[in-house]
Amino acid sequence: MIKFNGHIRYFVTTLKSSFEKYIKPHIDEKICSMHGCKKPDEVYIDNKYKKIFIIEKKFQQVNGSVCEKIQTAIAKHWYYNKRIPTYEVIYMYCLSDWFKDNCIGELQMLKEFNIPVFFGNDENYKKDIIKFMMNYYKNKT
Repeated sequence: MIKFNGHIRYFVTTLKSSFEKYIKPHIDEKICSMHGCKKPDEVYIDNKYKKIFIIEKKFQQVNGSVCEKIQTAIAKHWYYNKRIPTYEVIYMYCLSDWFKDNCIGELQMLKEFNIPVFFGNDENYKKDIIKFMMNYYKNKT
């Protein structure tokens, strides 16, 4: 269990390889597994309010196909919410600054589909993620 300083919510966090095993009792087996969805980089599970915050981290410094990888957020968000129907899954990214100049269209799309994006080079990115998670509960629980 983890509790962020100054906040009242408790979360279960798992290692990448343990997430699927931990959440297995809540999985709808009729929804087939999708590639790339078993081992999220960071997971915070609120069992009391049935919310799962998934943070995927992507770091890039040179051109490549990584812009296409962040396009999968919409599919993964859909998948997790269908596969774990008793929880609300909130999917988000923590990206390196490289994405700001090189994946402008993808960032616009993520914003339109309400996929939060945080930048790991920002001085307060960890605090910003925690603030987002805590504010998410307002008018939702």
